[in-house]
Amino acid sequence: MIRSIKEFFGLLFHFRAKELFVTPTTNGFTQFFRFVFVGGIATVVDLLTVTLSYEVFGLQAADLHLLGFDIGALLANAAGFVVGLAVNYLLSVIFVFRYQDINRVKEFLSFALIGIIGLGIKLVTVALLERFALNLDHMVLGFIPMVTVVGAIGTMVAFLWNFAARKFGLYSKKNQERLHK
Repeated sequence: MIRSIKEFFGLLFHFRAKELFVTPTTNGFTQFFRFVFVGGIATVVDLLTVTLSYEVFGLQAADLHLLGFDIGALLANAAGFVVGLAVNYLLSVIFVFRYQDINRVKEFLSFALIGIIGLGIKLVTVALLERFALNLDHMVLGFIPMVTVVGAIGTMVAFLWNFAARKFGLYSKKNQERLHK
């Protein structure tokens, strides 16, 4: 483990971009770094989808509520999840967890199942924040819709689950045998 830490920080401090982003690796720290990078891109896509769905395409105007929850905000976050999941999967198999000889259908279904659990974590977080803490009609700093902030908080909570489940579950050495073609 100490060797992995030293290797990662050596790449980071010397900014060896090819090894940080492109060269296949099993170093967990480098994979986490890549996962954060890929997750950041997927999160931007997710939050843009949430914001556009809620603010521009009318889910806010629909004023849908059930049991006191803003269904429009939950639907916008679900749409963001689907688009973000697709981006995350594509970038993850290219940059983070690269395995050539595995069954991509099994891999994607497992990846998606982990993501669906992450979506549940995100939606519960969004629902609780919207219901008990934050008013979605407000803006942050005068220009950021509160639905975007709430979606970002939910995404951060789900992020830790997604990495741990993918690294130690889906892409663990033990599970790799099940994913091979």
